[in-house]
Amino acid sequence: MEGFLTDVTERINQEKQVRESQGRYEQLFNANNDSISLVYLLPNGELSNFIEVNDAAGEIVGYTREELLNMSIRDLEELPLSKRLNGGLQRLSKRVPAGSKPGCKPRMVHGSLLTSKRN
Repeated sequence: MEGFLTDVTERINQEKQVRESQGRYEQLFNANNDSISLVYLLPNGELSNFIEVNDAAGEIVGYTREELLNMSIRDLEELPLSKRLNGGLQRLSKRVPAGSKPGCKPRMVHGSLLTSKRN
């Protein structure tokens, strides 16, 4: 009876590093507040449909991630201005607390003013 052994420790470690790297990339990609989208440049010079988008991309234009993955940049360019703006306005309204006004001073949770200390 014959056999052989192969040490796969290095390969397992490399695969683990790749998974960790992918996890960090996905976190950065999805947590970003700016719209990020990936497309292919096709041989004819056209752009493909979106192959990946982050959540902010959908919020900005008012579509879900799944809807955007079935669209192209050209589809978005053809949207009426009101549709393109509406997504951005909805996104902004989620970030600005109700009743806040530009120039208001930030307050801590318990209500005292948040001030910076300068020497």
